[in-house]
Amino acid sequence: MIHFEHDDCCNNHGSEHNQNHEAQHTGCEQELVTLKEKLAKSEEKYIYLNADFENYRRNVVKERAQWAQMAQNKIFEGLIVVVDDLSRAVEDFNRVSDISEVEKARFQGVELVYKNFVRFLAQHDVSEIPTQGVFNPQLHEALMQVDAEGKVSGDIVAVLQKGYMHKDVVIRPAKVSVAR
Repeated sequence: MIHFEHDDCCNNHGSEHNQNHEAQHTGCEQELVTLKEKLAKSEEKYIYLNADFENYRRNVVKERAQWAQMAQNKIFEGLIVVVDDLSRAVEDFNRVSDISEVEKARFQGVELVYKNFVRFLAQHDVSEIPTQGVFNPQLHEALMQVDAEGKVSGDIVAVLQKGYMHKDVVIRPAKVSVAR
């Protein structure tokens, strides 16, 4: 392996070589500056691309959660219709006084199914929308206004159809009548 010392190289060739060497050295410094600028631009571009990717990733995670919530709400919306029907059947059964033991056993089975549906919904954070007090357009749908003694305008007078929410999202607003 041949090894040249800088001084040897410069001393052997005189001033012409020193000028060439300085020109090369200046060219190398300029190339180094150019490369540093390119590196800085590449690093900046990397930082922006990485930030964009992280924002994209967070948005995808958020959108997936929203899609899952919407899918769950659609399923719960269908189950709520069944719960409404079962609730009406149980209420009708409770109004009837003259009933045979066989019919009573059947209705108790219906009541058990109803309670299981209600329990299932509660376990999955589905709850009834409160309907006491003042009308809230984000939770309630006013179907009619009525004169009601002892009620202030805007108070809920009667619930025409129960409303439900999953976590903090309204699945179906409560349909109510309100005082004038």
